[in-house]
Amino acid sequence: MSTELESEPAQKHGKGRIPFDAICTGCQQIDVRWARFEEVGLEAGVDLEAIEPGACTSFKHVCYQCGSATWWNPVRVLTGVIRSDQEEA
Repeated sequence: MSTELESEPAQKHGKGRIPFDAICTGCQQIDVRWARFEEVGLEAGVDLEAIEPGACTSFKHVCYQCGSATWWNPVRVLTGVIRSDQEEA
């Protein structure tokens, strides 16, 4: 997973998005997905370190294993990625 987080696509998401480990509701694959605050039912400006995945709603994203846009359930907020992005800014 750390290799994926360091990959170029993961580094391009920037502000306004939250990185999650999320599970695809179709194939049950867990993968890193980024979602905007409003996609997961959160207000912009919320403390990113305090976000609980259970308080977030499912969001639609592409699943390359399923081959379609499907629903993803947040499993874990990737606070390490958030901290790293904040340090770079």
